[in-house]
Amino acid sequence: MSVWITGREPRSVQMGRPAAASVALALAASSALAYAVHHLLVTRRPKRRRRCGTLWASPVSTCSRRVILALEEAETCDYVLEPIDLLKREHKSAHFIAMQPYGKVPVWSERDGPLLLFESRAIMRHVAAGSHLIPSDPALVALMDQWISVEYSYFYPEFLPLFHERVLSRIYKGSNYKPDDAVCAARVAALEPTLDLLEHHLSSTGGPYLVGSYSLADVTFTPYLDVMGACRLSEQIQARPALAAWIERCLARPAWRYCLDGTVMNRVRQETLG
Repeated sequence: MSVWITGREPRSVQMGRPAAASVALALAASSALAYAVHHLLVTRRPKRRRRCGTLWASPVSTCSRRVILALEEAETCDYVLEPIDLLKREHKSAHFIAMQPYGKVPVWSERDGPLLLFESRAIMRHVAAGSHLIPSDPALVALMDQWISVEYSYFYPEFLPLFHERVLSRIYKGSNYKPDDAVCAARVAALEPTLDLLEHHLSSTGGPYLVGSYSLADVTFTPYLDVMGACRLSEQIQARPALAAWIERCLARPAWRYCLDGTVMNRVRQETLG
């Protein structure tokens, strides 16, 4: 099942096969996925058309959300969404492995060309080319790349185990799963230096975003910022006012709210967190 997301008309999409009625039935197979994709279908904002491609993604995965956010913020291209159901292990199918040898979402393919990309940070950089998400000043581009590297090299490796223990394990192992307190405490402690660095940078520069204006540096962090509360990091956030204000600004952006409508997020959280 594929969904063609177009910039021709606001709040509408064009779909090839299957027809709209079949899409509704197909989406019902996975309620969390269905809610997220349904929101993409009915509330799409008009876009400027530049390039067309296909995004294989799970709208409930953080890496997929990174790319969807970049697409929505950049407003530079139309795309086909091919929803991948992780609970059904569609990302481990032979067809998907042929595109992504590690069996991870998302994957992007260009419609008019041979380009096939995996790795969410590479995809977001590609679809954001020529948009406001990449500064025109080379010095600011370098700073943007620095913060993308900080996210990938220092934040993500410590955050992911905590996210697995406190959130994902309850999805895959059941709501009665008890997180390993020692593992969680170690990961929180390991995150503190990066949280301190973000607080110092944001407070000393005055923000409002990591390189002044909103950029891919903010996009790459946002999917994780949204689940920090579920990871029980509220105390660490509130102790850092500049960090807390930046998180609030990132999560309040219309493109992010479009990606994760409150109703959708409440449904997903109820189903995944118990």
